[in-house]
Amino acid sequence: MSDASPTAVSAGDRKPRPLRWPGNVLLLTVGFFVLPPLLPHAPGGTWFATESGISRAAAAGFVEAWISPESQPASLTEVVEYWAGFHVTKALLAAFLLGAGVGALQHARSRSARTLHGTVVGFSVVALMANVQGASAPLASLASMLPAREAGGKNTQVLASMHAALTSPAPAWPRPLRALVEDFATYHWILAGVGAAVATGLLYTAVRAIRQRQHFALLLHTGCVVALLLIVAANVTTALDPVPALTAFLGGWS
Repeated sequence: MSDASPTAVSAGDRKPRPLRWPGNVLLLTVGFFVLPPLLPHAPGGTWFATESGISRAAAAGFVEAWISPESQPASLTEVVEYWAGFHVTKALLAAFLLGAGVGALQHARSRSARTLHGTVVGFSVVALMANVQGASAPLASLASMLPAREAGGKNTQVLASMHAALTSPAPAWPRPLRALVEDFATYHWILAGVGAAVATGLLYTAVRAIRQRQHFALLLHTGCVVALLLIVAANVTTALDPVPALTAFLGGWS
């Protein structure tokens, strides 16, 4: 006669508890928007808690760098380091959110839940791409954060001077302008590389959709692949010759 209870379950038969994917998605979404702005930039403890604060600090750093072009001033170095760390943090959170979104999508039972979690996955991919780009080329990313044109403002004058200097041969460019051009090229190389990687992943899912006869998914993934390849081509073109695009950008301050 066996002593085992009829209701006993062996360790090998126990099923793992299902992960609470929707809760993970919610927490990571909140963290993505709330946590990065709260990070101190460096041992000095300076905080750039608002977008306007980052914009003002970037403008002051660009002005100081242009006035003293021999070396990058500490004010610009601080905000560049902060901005790189800000994007690294957001990229990590976006990667975790992407994983949670995929998990939630796989466990979703209703159409509305699949739509919601599919949207989260799409947002996470875009956020991951943008933040990898910002973390890899923070100087160029900061240039897009500069304040709107102010008549007579120092930052407006400096950027107008950069725009004018771009018309001269590259060897004559001041050091801050060379650094910005190089970072601007890196900015577009990174987006091209990340876009190509995402397009490859979507191409794989499109092949799976063909095998599973999921026509809507096939159309959606194919459309995304085509759009990404166009983005990759545009960014490779800009990265190979960044001066015209940067000239056009700085033209807003000329």
